[in-house]
Amino acid sequence: MTNVMKNAWEIARQGVEKFGGQVKEYFAEALRIAWDLFKKSNSKEMAEMELVKEVKFGKAVARITVSGTFQNETFHQFVKGGEVFISEKIEIVHNGKIVGEGNYAYSMEYNEIYDRTYEKHNLDTRKTYTQIKGKKSALFCEGKETAEEINALIKSMEEEIETHYKGEVEQQEEAPTVENAKKIVELAEQQGVKKLMTEKEINAWRKQYNAVVNEGGEGYIPRKISKEQYEQALSILK
Repeated sequence: MTNVMKNAWEIARQGVEKFGGQVKEYFAEALRIAWDLFKKSNSKEMAEMELVKEVKFGKAVARITVSGTFQNETFHQFVKGGEVFISEKIEIVHNGKIVGEGNYAYSMEYNEIYDRTYEKHNLDTRKTYTQIKGKKSALFCEGKETAEEINALIKSMEEEIETHYKGEVEQQEEAPTVENAKKIVELAEQQGVKKLMTEKEINAWRKQYNAVVNEGGEGYIPRKISKEQYEQALSILK
């Protein structure tokens, strides 16, 4: 939902640049456009990857599932790279049935942090435990080593998914689409090709604009196309 709101504000600001007025006058329509684009990206531009591993959990098995989703960040005819979303799930399976689940394994030993948990579940204070805590229940097995093994596996699976998508993210970010290139050229011509600044000059201009107009806080800053963006867009359209 955060990306939808950010994209809506960006679309509204583009409306101000093109037609004048205030950002709030465009926001309602911009939000509708951003939401439509978000739904399209969810249904058509998402790639999923899922890894599953199992470890012994007492007399049961901890089935670990780590899922990765790659989503293009698209708004107002722009494809702005992509983002990887990762989720984790630990299911405790006993005799073929799922008896509990959570998303993290807690390593426990008797101390002031876990003393109430030990007392509540009648655990041996001389032993360490692994806890899988869900919304409705908590499951335990002896030995904190199981928690360490589970969390190490989760970390390695997350890294595998991130590595898998790294090339795709970089490709999306480094290679603008033809539609992006056309829009960049259009905006550059509106702003005046001969007046375009370099990226370094734009960064300095943005800081000065924000300091003067927004008094150094958060606020609207007009979008500027750099010479580098314009030249790259032209090369794509050749």
